[in-house]
Amino acid sequence: MKLIFNLNDIPKLNIIRKTNLYIILIIKNICAISYSFIHLSKNLEVIMILINLFILLLCEVFLSIDLISAQILPSQCSSYTTINDGSRNVNANGNDGCDTLFMSGSSWTRFIGASGTQLPTTPTSPNQCGTQVTGWYSGAMPTVSETITNGRVCFSFDGDACKWSNTIGVTNCGSFYVYQLTMPPVCSARYCTETPYISTTTFPPSNVFKEESFS
Repeated sequence: MKLIFNLNDIPKLNIIRKTNLYIILIIKNICAISYSFIHLSKNLEVIMILINLFILLLCEVFLSIDLISAQILPSQCSSYTTINDGSRNVNANGNDGCDTLFMSGSSWTRFIGASGTQLPTTPTSPNQCGTQVTGWYSGAMPTVSETITNGRVCFSFDGDACKWSNTIGVTNCGSFYVYQLTMPPVCSARYCTETPYISTTTFPPSNVFKEESFS
């Protein structure tokens, strides 16, 4: 019998999902012990064998739960503002647009459609995206579902790729990102958008469970 309790490959997840993983790992170990105990209990009373069979039945029920469906995403992954505006795409010409829609405070925002789906992660040129001062994200994107990172948005102007900057939040919602955006530091300035070559946002954790056969 080999117990299954390898936590080294579990990524940094929110506390709710990590708790789910611990519970399922413990259940797997109970199952492993139960399988072994059944082999040892062949000569014991029938009632002990029935109890172990009942435990195994419970194990099968719990282990049939899909781990992905068990994950609980942050609230901003279901409550956000959508922006579908092709004029802010990096392929659009410059203008005098300014992101005054964030003047009242920060807002979780998802970009869709003609906008693209993400902020650029490489420097943008001035006078594109429907504005003069163009915003691009210079921080690290969260690659694990449910995780949130904070990073800097740089605003390009007058030959300087980061003449102004501010800090935003980025949440990986599994199949898309949402951004916690605030009013740019100057006008005319906007957050630029693009559609990345890689459409998926998440690199799923591999080898979270290293399963061994029961013997």
